[in-house]
Amino acid sequence: MNDHSYLFRVSLLLAMAVAAGAGFGFAEPIEEPVSARYDDIGAVPGGAAGACTIIYYNLCSGWMRMLPTMGIGNKIGVVYDLASECTGGEEHECENIANYWYWYATGGAYGMFPNVSYSLFTVDENDCLVTGSGATAVVPMNGWNALPGLGSTTESRIALVATALGIIVKPITDDNVRNAAGGPACDGVGVGNGTSFRFRDTPGGPGICPPEVLADGLGPVNLLVRSVWNCPTATGVAGPQGATESSSWSELKRLFQ
Repeated sequence: MNDHSYLFRVSLLLAMAVAAGAGFGFAEPIEEPVSARYDDIGAVPGGAAGACTIIYYNLCSGWMRMLPTMGIGNKIGVVYDLASECTGGEEHECENIANYWYWYATGGAYGMFPNVSYSLFTVDENDCLVTGSGATAVVPMNGWNALPGLGSTTESRIALVATALGIIVKPITDDNVRNAAGGPACDGVGVGNGTSFRFRDTPGGPGICPPEVLADGLGPVNLLVRSVWNCPTATGVAGPQGATESSSWSELKRLFQ
């Protein structure tokens, strides 16, 4: 073996070792979800007058639940019942005006390529994903992220889905256990409504059908997502910042107290 050949092989092995080390550097061990104090980062404007802003999460205790980092290709999201929440669906067309999604984004999220995409999906009777709309890819910020409207639908139920394009974001939910012990503002609160799901949990793997409901020790938890819709017959009760919000679950959970 000549010197040039030897040096080439050594350089190649070193490069492979560095690449392998870099790969492990991005990996995180599987861990249990952890509780953290909610930090309201950034403004979260409500919808226009007459719009239907659907909110399922509850932060009455001031605590939230941080899930493990999403793997590339994993899908999570919220299934909205537009027929009951916004008097939409069943040939009543609803336009998705805007969405707001709360993430914990690690340092790598800043200044990098888009690593989360969002789209609307139709669902079947088991809330399994069927057909998705065009996706909007973004670089997430730590805290609230404002998303543009994603289209219109006449479906009675629709899913807002986030797909991980890079291993740098952690989903956030409310925290039933903390809420249940959270004092007067959380009176009667402790279990979510089962609308937040994990739709795929292996990179490139098949979808989960029926999807897995996100839950903690007491029951279902809700992703920190609010979605604003405009339907021809949209109704609701006066909500924060002059918007309207879901007149069922949001009232029941005494949001923003």
